[in-house]
Amino acid sequence: MKDKVETLRIDYDKDTLDIKDLNADPIVQFEYWFDEAVEANVPEPHAFTFSSVGAYGKPTSRIVLLRNATANGFSFFTNYNSRKGHNIDVNPNVCANFFGNNCSARCV
Repeated sequence: MKDKVETLRIDYDKDTLDIKDLNADPIVQFEYWFDEAVEANVPEPHAFTFSSVGAYGKPTSRIVLLRNATANGFSFFTNYNSRKGHNIDVNPNVCANFFGNNCSARCV
């Protein structure tokens, strides 16, 4: 298995991330990264891994689709009666991780 996985490895030679280069407004920075992904023709740049933790402290992750990003937060397609909806009610601390073939992962 290890040999198979090692042959799949792609060397991501990208710029480094330096805090001084980031926009102070996280939504503005996100829009910049999102535009980069769109311009790079990343498939479904609005798809992201959404992770939450419910009442029992167990993390869950799933792929969701972004609808919008504003100063009020991120909107995505969901069923409010789903496990993720209940998890958000219990614990609003969540993670959104966007990843594309031509850009590195971004956790916001």
